[in-house]
Amino acid sequence: MSFREVSGGWGRIEEVKSYYDEKAESYDEVFGTLYFRVYDVVTWKFLEPYVPVEPDALILDAGGGTGRWSIRMARKGCRVVLLDASEGMLRVAARRVEDEGLQRRVIVKKGDIAEGGFGDETFDMVLCEHALFLFEEPDVVLRELRRVLKKKCRLIISAQNRLFSLCLLCRTRRVQTMWIGRLGFWPVGSISA
Repeated sequence: MSFREVSGGWGRIEEVKSYYDEKAESYDEVFGTLYFRVYDVVTWKFLEPYVPVEPDALILDAGGGTGRWSIRMARKGCRVVLLDASEGMLRVAARRVEDEGLQRRVIVKKGDIAEGGFGDETFDMVLCEHALFLFEEPDVVLRELRRVLKKKCRLIISAQNRLFSLCLLCRTRRVQTMWIGRLGFWPVGSISA
């Protein structure tokens, strides 16, 4: 099943790609807000201990967007495949990877996380952060991510409900304040495969 078949609330994949392609150049601006500065510190605190540091370790950053987590993980010494469907987001990610001098550590790849095109048990860790809300049937995505994950390795996800995602997309203070205040924020959890 592809992204096209499981994408729900957003409609067709072309709409999702179009949205992220349009927002790609300014997408990271939201991460400068107080909420996301705190979110990033807390998320990295919970994520960092699980990032493999071996130079031959391979991580999949599924729906990795502009590469904010891929770059942090690659700085620790592992290799990362950043997989995303948006060409605009991938252009920004490739530029950031090059600016950081991490071209040998981060591979930027266009693709559908519901059918990644990787072999069974390819990755030493899989991260899927802020991407599951795009799918009406996230279990399809999770099955694929687990399939490409090596046995006894970590699948780390963050999942927000659709209201939280709406706040991010609206990007208006009034909406963000109203919903974020009720939702709080949740640190990354992990599932051992």
